[in-house]
Order: sequence, then structure tokens, then C-alpha cells
Amino acid sequence: MDNYKILVEDFNAQHLNFVEKLCAPLMNNFGINGFSYRRFLPDGNSLGLNNNLEWHQHFCSHFLGKNIALYEKEIQAVSNNRGLMFFRAGDPSKTPYEQALHQYGLWNTFALYLKHPNWIEGFYFAADIQTPEDLNYYMNHLDGLSLFVTHFSHKIGSIMSGLSTQKLYLPTVAKEKYAKKTQSKLPRTLHDLLQGLEIEEFHLPIGRRSIVISLREFQCLFFMSKGQTFKEIGKSLNLSPRTVESYINNLKSKTGTNSKSELIKLYFKSPYRHFSF
Repeated sequence: MDNYKILVEDFNAQHLNFVEKLCAPLMNNFGINGFSYRRFLPDGNSLGLNNNLEWHQHFCSHFLGKNIALYEKEIQAVSNNRGLMFFRAGDPSKTPYEQALHQYGLWNTFALYLKHPNWIEGFYFAADIQTPEDLNYYMNHLDGLSLFVTHFSHKIGSIMSGLSTQKLYLPTVAKEKYAKKTQSKLPRTLHDLLQGLEIEEFHLPIGRRSIVISLREFQCLFFMSKGQTFKEIGKSLNLSPRTVESYINNLKSKTGTNSKSELIKLYFKSPYRHFSF
């Protein structure tokens, strides 16, 4: 394990400047003073990056390659579609990991997860918060944090998936805590839920106001945010590319935007950004 410890510490040190550069706007504008990231695979292995070298070294010395109950609890909830956001607050349990977080000033923090088909990403934020009563600080900045994690996930993807990186993934959660398939009877997709509720319009926030967009407009915006062309969106929705273009032009008119990129930015700032069809 000593060899792995050295390799994982080197991996973090090698990418520290990259992480700090990505985090700089977050820390300058939102008062976040601590950030860490971790990718979890279905076999329970994970690999992370941290901007706090002292904490990272402590983690590698005491917890590397070990199952951690706090991660297991959160990953089990995420993989079973029971939550994407968690506060690490209140009185920490007596487990060594939670006690260590508290000791290093990494308690009263906020965890935000992104769930992908083949892995789960965890983003962990620390601000100068002394009591659980102040945790609304994170919720007040949720739109900014959500936008950040989407951007960070895109930028870090090739690094975390590299062939030389795969050997650095080590056990963190028990394999059975990571549910590969949801066993609940929740709607299989947002489309199923929308059909059942017969929702025909959505409210898209723009600054201090909101505009009403139709289901079709929302669907076109969703698929466009995934990088699909008008032709591809049309195929997904059984519409002609010209009809899709018409919906997008309607959205531009309603939102006062001039480009697809501006529309996509509005989508990722909206409460619908975690939806999927």
C-alpha cells in the first residue's frame, strides 16, 4: 500500500495547479476555501483530487484503500436515486474518518454528486461555516456550484479516464453499496413522469423573472444541451429539423438570447439541469 500511497499523492500533486486554476473563480466569487473531487466506479473503487495537500496526505496515510462509511452512505443513496446533495454537518460520528474531517476543519461542508451510466462523481465544498445553522450558505449558491461541477466534470474527464490512471483506483465503498440498477418503482425516465403528470409547460428562471416554455421547447433545449444537432434532436423527438429549429428560435425570442450557447447556459442555471430523458 505504501507504493500506492506515493502514486496517489503524486497524482494529486501533478494535477494540483490544474484543479486550483479551475477552482479559482469559485473561491474568489463564492467564498469556498476547500474543494475535493472523487470518482466512484461500480466495483467500489475510487480516485480523488484535493486542493488541501495536508488533508490529502492524511487521507492517503490513514484511509487509502479502506471502505469509508460516510462515502458508502452517500453513494448508496445516489446510486438508488435517493439524493444528489448532502450536508456533512452536526456532530460527526465517532468513526475515524468523520473525526478526521472535523479535526482538519472539513466539517459543516456540502457534497454534490453527478450520476453517470458508468461512474458517480462527488464534489465536496468547504466554506468558513462554524455551525450547522449557517449551511444555507451553500443552498444560496447552489446554482453557481451546480454550474461549476458540470464544468469541472467536463474538464477532468480525460484525466480520470486515462489508462495510466486506472491502476490508482482503490476500494472506498463496498461493492454492494453501489447499485447498478435502480430497484424502485420510480418512473424510468423523466419522459415517463412527464407523460404521467401531463405537464405541458415549464418555468425557466431568467434573473429575477421567469418565462413559460412549452414541453416541446423544453425537450429541444434539453437535447441541445447534450450537444445534439437539430437533425439529431428531431430524430429523438420524431420531429423535422426545421420544426426543431422553430422551437429553438421561439426560445431565443422568449429569453432574449441570440445564440444556442446562451440558451444552454440558461438551461444549466435552471432547476431542470439534472433532468434526463
